[in-house]
Amino acid sequence: MGDKIKRTAAALRGFRRSRPREFFWSIYGILGGVLVGASIGGIGIAVLGSAFGVPAFVIFAIIGGMIGNRVGVEKDRATLGK
Repeated sequence: MGDKIKRTAAALRGFRRSRPREFFWSIYGILGGVLVGASIGGIGIAVLGSAFGVPAFVIFAIIGGMIGNRVGVEKDRATLGK
């Protein structure tokens, strides 16, 4: 078990070093989404005649992570392309 954790940590360090802005902007997007979602509360989702509630911070964290990732990719392209 300890070996898997070490390999995973090494892979994350390698990813963070190779694409620093993508990594950090993804984290910033997730944190921003959680903060916005926590201030909203919950979201109701209705599908096929039934409905259920989802905490808004989960939905906004996913959306914020995707937006932050795209911003980071563009910033890395501009930096690495030079």
